[in-house]
Amino acid sequence: LKNNKNCKTFVFEFDENEIVLNDMGSIKKLYYSDEWNHYLFSKIIEYFENNNKSSDIEIVRNKARKISNFNKFSFRELIKLKLNKFSNLFEKEDLNQNHLFYNSYINNNLTEKIIENLKYVKKYKKPFDINKVKNFKINNNIRKKIKIKFNYKNDNDFEKFIIKFLPFNIPKIYLEGFNYLKKESTNLFYRNKYKSITTATAHYFDDIFKYFLANQIDDGCKLIINQHGGSFGMLKWFQFEDHAISVSDFFLTWGWKYNDENKIIPMTFNKLSNKMNIKYNQNGGILNVLSGIEPYPLSIDSKPYNSLNQKSYYEIEQVNFYKNLNTKLQKLTTFRLYPNLYSPNEEKLFNKELSDLKIDKNKNLYSSMNENQLFVGTSNSTAYLEALYFNYPTVCFWNSNNWEVNNNFKDLFFALKETNILHENASSASSFINMIWNDLLDWWNSKNNQKILKEFKNCYFSESKDETSKWLTFYKNIT
Repeated sequence: LKNNKNCKTFVFEFDENEIVLNDMGSIKKLYYSDEWNHYLFSKIIEYFENNNKSSDIEIVRNKARKISNFNKFSFRELIKLKLNKFSNLFEKEDLNQNHLFYNSYINNNLTEKIIENLKYVKKYKKPFDINKVKNFKINNNIRKKIKIKFNYKNDNDFEKFIIKFLPFNIPKIYLEGFNYLKKESTNLFYRNKYKSITTATAHYFDDIFKYFLANQIDDGCKLIINQHGGSFGMLKWFQFEDHAISVSDFFLTWGWKYNDENKIIPMTFNKLSNKMNIKYNQNGGILNVLSGIEPYPLSIDSKPYNSLNQKSYYEIEQVNFYKNLNTKLQKLTTFRLYPNLYSPNEEKLFNKELSDLKIDKNKNLYSSMNENQLFVGTSNSTAYLEALYFNYPTVCFWNSNNWEVNNNFKDLFFALKETNILHENASSASSFINMIWNDLLDWWNSKNNQKILKEFKNCYFSESKDETSKWLTFYKNIT
């Protein structure tokens, strides 16, 4: 801004009741929208203009159109919500329960074994849809009274902007809707005093649960957060990981650990049951599994975003991967798009660039894996870990500058590159697949490959001969 003279920008003025986040359950839908990011950057421009921090910028104001309703309620969702609430009415409240599992992401088979062998454990049936919280109206009289103070002198423009911006953008459920939050939480959750509560994601997005959780922690309850997906322990920076470790008493991982962090407890790869029958089809083709590249950053992580053309680069790499395969393998290749708000745009791009490309329409990833014989991972996240867990032939490629790996485990990723499981770009990956396709299983099952995979597996998705005993011992030691 400082270097631009006589600029003009358009600022759209939104209804503040629509543009201020209502609750954390709707954060992705709002903060990934063009409207909210326009609002954010408009506020930055206005701040600099009002404080003479930039050169002359002409601001042209326009009334914004109504923002799409992010909380559409379907009849199916309504019935599901009512049934969950109804079933909880008939559950006897046991005030002797010690441990609560709530949205824990531990597979059902293991959860049931823990409940069966450990007394006083409750797996809570989720009675509330976090996407359907009541919508509240802004009360600026409350927000004007909020004063944010730092323990040090804030003398940079960013901190000064945050101090001014933040009070008017605290989620409404924490201020205008606080009495509703308290009432709903009190009505929905049992009054029992727990020794521990285990969750995987509810501490992020479920505000009704978080009020209950905060009261439990005040009474001495231990918060246990279970790893819910990949990226944890894998990325150089991962804000969700930092937050989870910071707020929890114990952070349970799929096997990895930092030597200088006592809160991290390596457990087992508990997301999937070892009873699942996932196996490659020797007559199948290639399944290229795409990741969802966020249009705007929701957190500070070492992964690509839409900025700096990183999303475009990622999409072009997928096109290059397909085009560099030989004609035979192109016919055997299917792309599986990430199910998110922006995947329809990706499908349009691929249909334009690759008119004969097959798009996977299976709702279940594992069904698609059973139909193919090679899994292609394109991001350092959950999907390829699951393929490796089932010893499913896998080739990965991603730009290491956009997906920077955790410094503690660089050697493991270097070993994957040495075995040609991991490649730096699409051209390298597709050329390698062209070369080894006729001997795919010989390459995959080679002694060296399986040795490297075993080392990787012991870190990122470890198994135990007696998995249930390991988990029971952990919970029995909680006081």
